[in-house]
Amino acid sequence: MKKIAFTILLTVFSVAPAIAADTGLYAGVKLGSVSYRYSNVTNSSQGGFGLLGGYNFNPNFALEIEYDDLGGFDSTTGNISGSSFGVSGVGSFPFNQQFSVFGKLGIASTSLKDTAKPGYSGNFTYGNTGITL
Repeated sequence: MKKIAFTILLTVFSVAPAIAADTGLYAGVKLGSVSYRYSNVTNSSQGGFGLLGGYNFNPNFALEIEYDDLGGFDSTTGNISGSSFGVSGVGSFPFNQQFSVFGKLGIASTSLKDTAKPGYSGNFTYGNTGITL
């Protein structure tokens, strides 16, 4: 039993520096609130989430991609759901080791899908592409 515990402990200490190595890759999760401003939406506010990943080319520039799930809402005639996908460049200026500022500039495509409830017709998809700041 001691040999197994020692082997596991040795493995953890030898793998930890490899995991902690600064490869430039990063990932994140976004959580927030999504609300739709339509008069016939019954549950107009709920949670949304997003996933992002990026690569730091140097301390001042990174490239980032992200996907956002904008929730699903019920209306009197159907169900509305939304999503977004974007690509951004991230510029950063470090003042010191503890503090820096950054800005993002990119492009994102957002789509809304309205699926009609039984007895109603008119499924539609609305899409928009624009600049993100």
